[in-house]
Amino acid sequence: MATDILSIPQIPNQDASTLQNDMHIGQGADISRRLQNARWTDSTHATKVFPDNVDALMADFIAAQAAEDEVYVLSQASEFTKQRLEKDAQRDALYKEIKRTVDTFATLTIFPDKQAAALVMQPLMQKYNIQPDGGIEAQTVATDQWLQEQDMSAQADAASMTLGIRESLRQLKTLNDEIQHLTAIRNDERAQRSTAELKTARTATDRAFAALRLCRQSIDYVVQPAGKENINVYFGRRECLDAIRLFVTRPLNELSPEEDFILGAMLGYDICAQCERYCERKTAHKQRHCKLA
Repeated sequence: MATDILSIPQIPNQDASTLQNDMHIGQGADISRRLQNARWTDSTHATKVFPDNVDALMADFIAAQAAEDEVYVLSQASEFTKQRLEKDAQRDALYKEIKRTVDTFATLTIFPDKQAAALVMQPLMQKYNIQPDGGIEAQTVATDQWLQEQDMSAQADAASMTLGIRESLRQLKTLNDEIQHLTAIRNDERAQRSTAELKTARTATDRAFAALRLCRQSIDYVVQPAGKENINVYFGRRECLDAIRLFVTRPLNELSPEEDFILGAMLGYDICAQCERYCERKTAHKQRHCKLA
């Protein structure tokens, strides 16, 4: 979850727990569809009357979810995907040709040497049950295992020579290795994109949903960024949130010991633990300033 829920006391527990249960990462699309279908109808109550800006926040959330979906689609796109598909088509055609050769000679008694060679290779090919036109990853693994066993068997290697398909097997291995390489660099590219644009888009979706959910419950709130990938959501009494807006104006780890103490007390943390934390942070703060002096 890319959202921390920080509640100011005196808000009904049911509202806070409902919010936390609904805000799970990876479910943005499902939440969006559910809210649109429900059209603001509660399952246990009549249609509610919501604040005037709830429709605008709904539009913001849907737009953020659409933007996240678009970024995801782009993150999956890759020129390496096209290249891999082309290599896979070549590999499928070559494997079918090899298999047709082996199966044909396995039934031709007029060529006893070639039939014997085919009967050596046929069980090995059946063992790995390679399925052309199937899943690329599974086919790549099975082909790699089959060719490795083929190379380690002197009898199978001699059989491929007798059938005249040794060069075809070499080409098949080259294509299989190229597909493995393209898969690896494509996945690396996707991972790099996912750690950047996708996380930013997901944070925007979380932020929009937090605002929408709280607005629907007529709860005052403040949403603040917490780094590039997270947000903090404060909700509760308006007087408390006004104070939050005034002194929580930078990342939480940059708050002074006094500001950190006030915030912890407002959020309802154990006051004794807050006092200990304040003393520790104040002592460390003084020591840093002494070193600088």
